[in-house]
Amino acid sequence: TLVVIRSNDAQESEKLRATEIGLRSQWEPTLSTDIVAFTHHYENMLRTSRSQTTVPGFPLAMVNVEVKNGGKMQLNGIELAADWRFAPAWRVQLAQTWNNVVQLGTVMVDASGTVPDSITSLRLSWVPVNNINVDAWLRHTAARLSLPSRPQLQRQAFGELDLRVAWRPKPSMELSLTGQN
Repeated sequence: TLVVIRSNDAQESEKLRATEIGLRSQWEPTLSTDIVAFTHHYENMLRTSRSQTTVPGFPLAMVNVEVKNGGKMQLNGIELAADWRFAPAWRVQLAQTWNNVVQLGTVMVDASGTVPDSITSLRLSWVPVNNINVDAWLRHTAARLSLPSRPQLQRQAFGELDLRVAWRPKPSMELSLTGQN
C-alpha cells in the first residue's frame, strides 16, 4: 500500500480559545480540592479525507489522504479534583472530568465521536528518599459513541495503568523507568 498525504498552502493552524473558572479550597495544609468549569472553542480543526485506488494488474493500492481545515467545535465541561498528602512521603490525587461536545460551523468535525463523556484519574505518589519518586497512575475513560458516518470512532470504555520510578543522581539529571498501560 502506498500512502500519499497532501495538504495545501491555505492550511491554517488549529486555534483554541479556552475559558476556565475555578475554586480551590485548602481544607488543611495536606488536603485541597478544586472545582473547575471550562469551555474550549476550537477553530480551523484539522480533518482528513481519504480515497483508495487499486492499481490494475499490480498488488498495489494507493491511499490518498488529504489534510484540511474542517470546522469548529465547542467543548464544555466540569472537573472535580482532590489532592491529599496523607503522610510526608505519600500523596493521592483524584480527579473526575465530565465533557460535553457542541459542534459549530458549517463543516462539522466528528468531535463527539472522539471525546469521551468522562475521565476518572487516580494517582498515587511515594517519595521513599529525597532523590527517588515512585508513581502509579490509574485512569478510566468512558466509552465513546460513534456517529453513523464514522462507526470506526466507537470505543469501549477502558482503563490504563502507568507506573514510574525516577532517580535523580544530581539535581539537574533524572533517570526514570516507566511502564505505560
